[in-house]
Amino acid sequence: MSLGRDGAIGNLLVDGGRLSIRSALDPSLRLGRHADSQGTATVQNGGHIDILGSEAFLAVGIAGDSGTPLSLLNILAGGRVTLNRLGEEDDLFGSNTDLHNATVSIGHESGGRGEINVSGAGAELELEGLDNRIQVGHEGLGILGVSQGGYVETSLLQIGRLAGSEGFVTLNGSGSEIHVTGRFPDGDGAFVQVGRNGEGSLVITEGGLLSIDGEGGDYPGFSVGSNVGSSGSVAVSGAGSLITVAGGGDALGGGAGYIAIGSGGSGSVSVSEGGQIINDADGYTFVGRDAGSVGNLLIISSDTPGARFDAGEVMVPSPVPS
Repeated sequence: MSLGRDGAIGNLLVDGGRLSIRSALDPSLRLGRHADSQGTATVQNGGHIDILGSEAFLAVGIAGDSGTPLSLLNILAGGRVTLNRLGEEDDLFGSNTDLHNATVSIGHESGGRGEINVSGAGAELELEGLDNRIQVGHEGLGILGVSQGGYVETSLLQIGRLAGSEGFVTLNGSGSEIHVTGRFPDGDGAFVQVGRNGEGSLVITEGGLLSIDGEGGDYPGFSVGSNVGSSGSVAVSGAGSLITVAGGGDALGGGAGYIAIGSGGSGSVSVSEGGQIINDADGYTFVGRDAGSVGNLLIISSDTPGARFDAGEVMVPSPVPS
């Protein structure tokens, strides 16, 4: 299903109803498919969009140029958008969706411009399946905002995925949460990349929570400025604003928590005014990990006390030039 293609504008409102997109192969919802096209959708008041099937795909702002308008998906109070989340009433495949993949891409191709806003009590964006991911700025410009009690769940969050991309994520307010959870088939745990190959920014304020749980996978956590040429920044500010990393420790085993600030590129993390980042107790933290990378960590409590960065068991700072 497409909203806005070939220079057209497409609008969708799901207010208390349900839109189902289901196929055994490649079900998708695409907003703003081509240059000069625009798609907008709003889901609210018990409304639900569900995309179910192998390779479930949601894209907001697929392609365009500098003049292409921003495509927008609003998930507001009581609204839900789910990919491969099988409910009791769903029997399309006769089994659960563990073998099906799911992807949300915001700013999918070069020139694509997209935004998803998850705001209000009961507003939810949830992905399931063995391999599921949210890409904020896949190759274009992507924006994800979570506020006022909104909830997002995925196993992999990539902000600024490919070279030339720009990704921006804001997480604001008590009760607002991004939950990154799961274990991938290759054994890796849930992970967040802020600036994978492009430019990424993550800002958490006023009690927002980013929780990362590898569920027995290896080395769950996050990296900032992941690869050569990338740049990333993370800011956690305000009382109750928090990033937590939980790794290993269950029946499946799994590696300890992992944080890398400047893994292969340039990364900066600031914790201020009561904000906190808590790594797994047995976790690893690197500030400037590989040759040529730059990592900066700032912990500031100028006005409000309580800013804290818990590095876990091992912290490896970047070498000091002689």
